[in-house]
Amino acid sequence: MIAALSILRAAILDLVHVKKRTREMGEGLPPEPVRLFLRSSFEHYSETLREFGRNPDRDERAQHLADKFYVQEVLQQGS
Repeated sequence: MIAALSILRAAILDLVHVKKRTREMGEGLPPEPVRLFLRSSFEHYSETLREFGRNPDRDERAQHLADKFYVQEVLQQGS
């Protein structure tokens, strides 16, 4: 798993590096490691995604907690 994440991270960083140096050339496919990660993520989390909307109160609470977490992360990065 760690090796796969390392390959994914390298592919994303390579893509970012290329995009920093070149002009946008239209749409293209992401690198294979990124496509594989996205495909497996959709498969892995498909049931979780179906659960959203079934319990609006729970979903609203989860969204509130996620928002709070990310705000705290951003504030910590700024210090």
